Amino acid sequence: GLEGGVQRRSDAYTNAPQEFKEFYNQRRRWGPSTMANTLDLLGSGMLTSQKNKSISTPYILYQVLAMASSILGPATVCLMIAGSFSFVFSLHANVSLVLAILPPIIYLILCFKLKSDTQITIAAIMSIFYAFLMSATLLSIIGNIVKQGTILTPSGLFFVGIVLMYFITAMLHPKEFHLLIYGAIYVLTIPSGYLLLTIYSMVNMNNVSWGTRETAGQADGQTVQMVQKNVKFEKKCKCCCWNVEFQINTDKKVTVAPVSTEAPHATEPAEENPHQNER
Repeated sequence: GLEGGVQRRSDAYTNAPQEFKEFYNQRRRWGPSTMANTLDLLGSGMLTSQKNKSISTPYILYQVLAMASSILGPATVCLMIAGSFSFVFSLHANVSLVLAILPPIIYLILCFKLKSDTQITIAAIMSIFYAFLMSATLLSIIGNIVKQGTILTPSGLFFVGIVLMYFITAMLHPKEFHLLIYGAIYVLTIPSGYLLLTIYSMVNMNNVSWGTRETAGQADGQTVQMVQKNVKFEKKCKCCCWNVEFQINTDKKVTVAPVSTEAPHATEPAEENPHQNER
């Protein structure tokens, strides 16, 4: 017979989001769920590494660092932007910090007030401005590292850590090494991915729809089905010293609309042919 196996060097292909809205909706689902699964793994990390040979202790340590970077990501981005304000415009550190955290706070408030599509539109506009601001931020980070003679600053560690992480990953995957060219675009969109997207994901955790699979014309060409259901109701009441029970069997024709991914619904017309049995 045939034997199953694992090909460690296999390539997997998938359809990535092509639009900003689709990407944000995808990450809205994946971000909180990934964090929840990681916390669940870390809760029994040492025991899991002992029982499962595929999960080593260094991997658990990597997940700890990844979780820490995810939690500290928004604050680190704000510190990076504050540093750029202070370096480029020679502003006081406190003033720069206020200017850096003010736009995210405004966006957070708007996310609680506006619809999901409007939130994404605002995030897209803010991402453009943040991309230009990141250009100045990169220069300020490099200038600050040279000026202080050390990388042991929040923005310096964040920037150097990201560069080393992706460079080492590219070295381990030589065939995809040329994809590092797109890292410049990634760096420019760090505020959008680490700050705005985090706010959008956390505020919209109550939204359980896929966001990327619903289509407006999903119901086109589908016929409405008539489903015959036999619904039973049971009524109990007490009259003087007797307990009287009623069971009502009602035949209904229920019109079931095509099921959507958000909220399936059904419309029920008036009852037909009810008959009552007393026992």
